[in-house]
Amino acid sequence: MKLEVGSWKLVLLTACVAATHAWAQFTVDLTTAEPVGVPSAPVILGASHCDGDVIRVSLTGGRPGATYVVTEYLPGVGFIYLNQLGQFPAAPNADGVTQADVPDPRLYGNDSITAFVVDQQQLSAAAAPHVLRDPTSLTAPELAPTPVWECGQATAIRGHQPGDEVTLLRAPNRVRFVVPSAYSTHDYVPAGTGGPFKAGETLVARYQTCRSAQGATTEVSPLSAPVVVASWT
Repeated sequence: MKLEVGSWKLVLLTACVAATHAWAQFTVDLTTAEPVGVPSAPVILGASHCDGDVIRVSLTGGRPGATYVVTEYLPGVGFIYLNQLGQFPAAPNADGVTQADVPDPRLYGNDSITAFVVDQQQLSAAAAPHVLRDPTSLTAPELAPTPVWECGQATAIRGHQPGDEVTLLRAPNRVRFVVPSAYSTHDYVPAGTGGPFKAGETLVARYQTCRSAQGATTEVSPLSAPVVVASWT
């Protein structure tokens, strides 16, 4: 990995050893930048394969105005070989999370990605690598391990990836609430349609991989184990 700073341009040249991985280069325009301290490495919170060879990546650590660069992660002998997948501005939500779609048809389950922050002319260290799941072998989610009580206004669902669409249902198929694009692997979900939970009601959950702009069919997980809402009495 080589860094060159000149005319307020930052260029990262990357090489891969396999025949299928060519040299890759990206340039970030830093014409109006002022020097700052070296940014901290970002954190990859998770990733969801969308339809259309797209990965929705959720990251934190980059401040507004910085740029995230997502790359393939290929560990070598004493080196990390990189192929750029995409770059996009840090646009953190209220929880500090930036979520963006990265197109790359080569990556699949068990491949790994990493990321950097470019803040003005400074490049961060690499994020810890994130291993992508196989979107065709999704595991069932889990509802909150603690009891769900009547009159409750929300519960928790875990076992999905950030970017997934997460759905809470009243069994067998009545939708209570849908989280269009989760930001975590453990999300609190409102009771939604029908108001507070009712004693004896059976709840289940599912999730599906994210939808790209094309909106094609995505992969859907199995249903969670059912949870029966408990009575206060």
